Amino acid sequence: MKLDFGLARTFITDTPANLQWRTDGNEFEFKNVGGTGETVVQLDIDEQEQLEVIDFAWQNRPLNVSEAVERAKFLETWMIHSAHARQPDDGPLRQPFTILNGTFSEHAENWEDALATLSDDKRGIEKMRLYTLITSDTRTYVTAENRRRMALRFQQERKIKPLIGTRRTVFDDNGGYEWVLNIRIEKRRPLASDPN
Repeated sequence: MKLDFGLARTFITDTPANLQWRTDGNEFEFKNVGGTGETVVQLDIDEQEQLEVIDFAWQNRPLNVSEAVERAKFLETWMIHSAHARQPDDGPLRQPFTILNGTFSEHAENWEDALATLSDDKRGIEKMRLYTLITSDTRTYVTAENRRRMALRFQQERKIKPLIGTRRTVFDDNGGYEWVLNIRIEKRRPLASDPN
């Protein structure tokens, strides 16, 4: 991609795009990103015109929870085989399966538990950080988000009542296709306690 998106640093398209990620001699292709006419890729560029952050949803339509989890597991397998690793002393926000609405201290135990937790509508989990992996110069966050639950919370906080006879959100009654798998890849800035 040419970095000529203007000050907004976003890439918007009605046609799905394939994003190629090259890192440490390995390459991964995120296929069929976008195509909804919404913001597809958000970029943060530093003063030297170097890419600092790329943030996007890896899909061209809403996913159901099983699709989101399987896609995240597939990416994790590739990343681990491509020299990405967990940082052992990461704080609570970077631990696997961290539930992001609340105190950030609650976690699922494993992939099976994560899927069950996300699927439980009574629990109403809006976001879960599935994992965070690093290389010497990047940190990647993979997060599952439920847009229907987020929309309902927004309405409740603002005391918005739906019109009688209408759906509460655009995601209601669509078979659970209400999930977003968000990928955020950022330049890793070592902490004082992190010599790497």
